[in-house]
Amino acid sequence: MNQQALLNNHGASQVSTKIWLLTQEMSPTEGPSHKIGSPIFKRNPDITKARGTKSEQLLRIDDHDFTMRPGFGGPAVPVGVDVQVESLDAISEVDMDFTMTLYLRHYWKDDRLSFKSNTNQSMTFDGRLVKKIWVPDMFFVHSKKSFTHDTTTDNVMLRVYPDGKVLYSLRYFFVVL
Repeated sequence: MNQQALLNNHGASQVSTKIWLLTQEMSPTEGPSHKIGSPIFKRNPDITKARGTKSEQLLRIDDHDFTMRPGFGGPAVPVGVDVQVESLDAISEVDMDFTMTLYLRHYWKDDRLSFKSNTNQSMTFDGRLVKKIWVPDMFFVHSKKSFTHDTTTDNVMLRVYPDGKVLYSLRYFFVVL
């Protein structure tokens, strides 16, 4: 049996990075004998394609197309919105505008994000996961300027519950007409 056949018979798809080949020599009197050959290194995974975190694997992020809304082709997704005004910072009579800081929270259900759990009542994530899933496209009419607070890190929070319910919270600054 040659080395290639031996490699194919003994699991070329093994997870380990090294596979030691055994060369088999047949002797009519001794029967098969095995000698250790030189190591063959399995191709390293492409590190430019970073694997998801354990939480992303639990949520099966790579198994779904999150560019489309939940239940695409069916009825609209009900999205709840909650606004908590933190401060009205400035009112300009000359420019006829005002600035404010607020917390904007969205609520919806995405069955694609459901997960099995006996212990977790929810999982909380920062803004990195938000870039990988569908979120409602919210905008404010008559807003001159707005941005998400990002002091030390983006002020974004995503909480996912086992049944697929999602809470998405942001801290915004607005200049409004």
